[in-house]
Amino acid sequence: MRPRIAIIGAGSASHGRRLLNDLFTFPWMDRATLSLMAPHLHHLTGVRKYAVRIVQRYSLRTSIEAHTDLAPAIRGADIVFLLFDAGGFSAFDQDFTITKASGIDLCIGDTMGPTGMMKAVRNVSVLKEVAAEIRKSAPDCLVISYVNPMAVMTMAARQLGIRRFVGICGGVEATRHTIATCLGESVDSITTRFAGINHMAWALEIQKDNEDLYPRLRQRMATPKWTAAEPTRAEVLQHFGYFVTETSGHLSDFFPWFRRDQTVLKRYGSGTGYTGASGAYHRFAGYVHRRLQDVDPFAYEDGELDARSEEYGSFIANAWITGEDYEFYGNLSNHNGLIANLPTDAAVEVPTHIKGNAIEGQHMDRLPTQLAALCTTNILVQQMCVEAVLRQAPQLLLSAISMDPLTAATIDLTDTRRLTEELIAANHSWLPRVEHGFRFRDVSIDSSAPPSRANTSGQDVLEPVKRFDRSKRKIDVEARANTPNHD
Repeated sequence: MRPRIAIIGAGSASHGRRLLNDLFTFPWMDRATLSLMAPHLHHLTGVRKYAVRIVQRYSLRTSIEAHTDLAPAIRGADIVFLLFDAGGFSAFDQDFTITKASGIDLCIGDTMGPTGMMKAVRNVSVLKEVAAEIRKSAPDCLVISYVNPMAVMTMAARQLGIRRFVGICGGVEATRHTIATCLGESVDSITTRFAGINHMAWALEIQKDNEDLYPRLRQRMATPKWTAAEPTRAEVLQHFGYFVTETSGHLSDFFPWFRRDQTVLKRYGSGTGYTGASGAYHRFAGYVHRRLQDVDPFAYEDGELDARSEEYGSFIANAWITGEDYEFYGNLSNHNGLIANLPTDAAVEVPTHIKGNAIEGQHMDRLPTQLAALCTTNILVQQMCVEAVLRQAPQLLLSAISMDPLTAATIDLTDTRRLTEELIAANHSWLPRVEHGFRFRDVSIDSSAPPSRANTSGQDVLEPVKRFDRSKRKIDVEARANTPNHD
C-alpha cells in the first residue's frame, strides 16, 4: 500500500517545514504519496521544491504532488493535515487594529476575543470546503489540525460531518517543561495529568515517585523570579489552585481580570513578549510576514533532515499508518462525555490514544468545579461563534464577542456593536450571506432625561404591602366597631 498524506496549507511558516522533516524520518514515507496544497503558487512552489530535495537527497521513492485546489489534493487521502490560516497576517492585522482602536488590549488574540472570533470566521469557512471534499472523496481519513482557534475548529468539524478529527497543540508539553524547570527537575522525572480545553488545560496531578509536587510548585511560583516570568499563571494558581497551559500573556486574553485597563496591565502585562506584553503576537507575526512574504522560505534549505521533533503530528500519522499504539494530548469533541462536567458539544483537550484505525480520548474525572467554570466561560463563547459562522448569523457573532470575558470587562454593549460592525465589514468576503454595510439596530438611551417613575414591569411590586395595609385597616375598623362604648 502507498499511504496518501495531504497537507492543506503546506506553505505554513510556523509548521510546514518541521512537519515535512518529521514525516520523512519514518520508513513508510519511502512508499507514500505526499499531496501538498496551498492557494498561492508562490508558497506552493517553494515547499514542493523542498520536498523534492529531501526525496533526492535520501534516494526515496516518495511521490510529490502539488495542488492549488482542494479536490485533487484531498481525493483518496489516508491522512489530511490542516495547517492553513485563511487571510494570513493581513487579515489578522486588520482585525487587531480595529480591536485595539476600540480599547481592547490583547497579547496574542488567536483564540478568544474579537480577533479570535474573526479568525474563526475565516478558518471555519475554509473548513466547510475541506469537509465537503472529505465527505465526497476521503470519508475514512484522519484529519489532524494545527489550526486556531482550535476548540472552535474541533466543534465545527463534528457539525460538518468529519468523522475522525483531532486538533493538536504543543501547550501541554511546553507546560510540562515549565513545571519541571520551576521545580528544578528533569521533565522525564515528573508525571503529570492534564485535562480541560485547548489553551486552558489544567495540570490535575504533578508527581515524582508518587510524591505530590503541587505544594512545592505553589511555593516556587510565589517567588519574585516566577511571578515576574509567569504573572498571570502564578495568580491563577494561587487563586484557583491549579497550574494551566499556555504562557501568561496568552492566558491573560481569556479572562476579565488581567488586561481590562492600564492599572491591571501594569501588574500583569508589563513584561516582554508572551509574558504579557500588549500586541506581542501581532508584532512577532508582522515581523515574520515582512521578512518572508516576498521570498521562498525554503530556498536555502538543502533537504537535510533534522532530528525528529517532539511535535505530535508525525507520530500520530505513523501510528495511523502502521497500527502502532501512540498516546498524546488531543483536542476532541466531548459528545461522549470525556469530561463529564463540561458541555457535550464542547471541544476538550484530554489524553488521547491511537490504536489501529481508532482514535479515542480518555474519559476523565469531573474537573474541579472552579476549573469547569473557568473553561465554560470560554466554551459558551466558542459555541456561539461556531453557530454564527455556520449560519452566517451576525447577531450570534455579536453575542459571542459581547460575551467574551475580556471584551465584556473592557467596553459596553453599544461599543461592542460598533466594533462588531467594523469587523464584519472588514471580513465581508468571508460572510457572503450577510448584507453589505450591515448595521445592528440601536436603542437610543437618553441619560440626560429626568429619571422616570413609570412602572414598566407589568406588576405592582408593592402589592403585598398594600394588601397587608388594607387588611389591617379592615380588621382595625371591625375591632373598633365591636368594642363596647363605656361612655
